[in-house]
Amino acid sequence: MSTGGPATSSTSISSAWPASSSPGHRVQGDRTCETRGAGYEYLHIAIDDHSRISFAAILPDQTSASAQLFFRMTGLYYSRFGFSCRRVLTDNGPCYRDGTFRRVLHRQHIRHRFTRPTSHVPTERQNASSRPHCESGLMPAPIRTPQLPIQP
Repeated sequence: MSTGGPATSSTSISSAWPASSSPGHRVQGDRTCETRGAGYEYLHIAIDDHSRISFAAILPDQTSASAQLFFRMTGLYYSRFGFSCRRVLTDNGPCYRDGTFRRVLHRQHIRHRFTRPTSHVPTERQNASSRPHCESGLMPAPIRTPQLPIQP
């Protein structure tokens, strides 16, 4: 969510983790034990790019309805600080690419941007020959050897 300050944007991130607090049958070894509430919950996060004030909410899914709910909750939270939203930066998840979520932003004249997809090319590892020789990053001074007289 963007503030009224300098050009800023926010990031929405969702992350999944198991919703149940008790272990399942693989841990207990008993398939007859029923684990209530098993499944996933999703953490949605918004960070104001100018002030770095963040807001997070745990929601039951990653649907467009949840994304819209999170956007409204985020708007109410940031309005307490006097912030207004101008731009939103989200990942490429289907809940943010959905037409209804985009229409909500469009109706409020909010610019919607997406993160760039990452490439699956592995990054090059730094090998020993390109690493500095000491921790300060400076090259050690060369060792000077005394010149010996040449004998005929």
